Formats: sequence, structure tokens, C-alpha cells
Amino acid sequence: MKIFEKNIFLFLLLICFINFVSSLSLDLSIPKEYSEVVSGESVYFQINVKYPENTLRQDLVLEYKILDENGKVLARLETLKAIETQFSLFESIVVPKDLVPGMYVLNVQVSSGGILMNEINTSFNVVDEKESLLVIFLIIFLGAVIFGIIIYLISFLKILWNKFMIKIKVRRIVKKRFQEVN
Repeated sequence: MKIFEKNIFLFLLLICFINFVSSLSLDLSIPKEYSEVVSGESVYFQINVKYPENTLRQDLVLEYKILDENGKVLARLETLKAIETQFSLFESIVVPKDLVPGMYVLNVQVSSGGILMNEINTSFNVVDEKESLLVIFLIIFLGAVIFGIIIYLISFLKILWNKFMIKIKVRRIVKKRFQEVN
């Protein structure tokens, strides 16, 4: 009888552990156009949360953190979202104004009832505002140069076309007069 009781106890203990295992999965990505930000601006990211074993609506706490290379928290934002089986969000967090250019980590933690369920990281680059303005200036300058070249080519082709049309008209006139003489 003791062996039977031990087996039941182990079986119940196993069931308890199985119930606490979560199949919540996270996917975190920063779109390419937002992978470089200026300090003081927002970094935008997409989160996909899948929780297929969940059958009822449940509240999840999503905590977003910006970390430096040493793991120090530089910015933090917390939101509460309800989930049944899955959801997808496009969120943002403001990058502190005093950050020096370099690589930083965006950390997302999902918890429910104070219990951490999953965590994921991705990185982004903080650039100097001067570099960002320089890139914008270069893009505008190159656009203006390309536009100027296109305008020049169009006017040059128009001149060539007019010369070609004049040659054709002259040939027609010469041919017509030559026929009148004969």
C-alpha cells in the first residue's frame, strides 16, 4: 500500500509541474528602418505573442527595457495586455536623450500574476543626431543632383530630336523641289 501511495503522490506532483510549464512564445523584431535611432526619439518594434494552451482570456504584463552593454536599465515601460491564444503589437519606447551613440539592447519580459513567463532581447543602434542630419543632407543633395542630370538629359534629347526633325523636313523639302524641277 505504501508503494501505491508513493506512486500516486509522484503522479500528482508530476501533474502539478506539468501545469506550471508554459508554452507562451515570443517573437521580437525591430524593422530595418527603425534599427538606428537618435537619442530622445522612439525605437519602434513588433512583438508576436503566442499562447496556444491558454483557453480563457488572461492578462499579461509586458515590460519593455532599454539596457546598456552592462545590463543597466536605462529606460522602462510597462503595459497590460489581454490574450486568449495570440496577439501581435507594434510598440515603441522612448530612448533617453542623454545616451551616447552605440549599441543597446531592447528587452521584453512577459509575466502573469508576478511570475515571469518569457523574456526576449534584440539590439538597436543609437546614432548621433549630426550623423543623422548629414545622411539626410546627403540624400537630399544626391536627389537634387540626379534630378538635375535628368532635366539636362531631357533638354539635350529634346534638342537632338528637334535637329533630327529639321533634317527630315529639309530632306522632304529638297526631295519635293527636286521632283518639281524634274
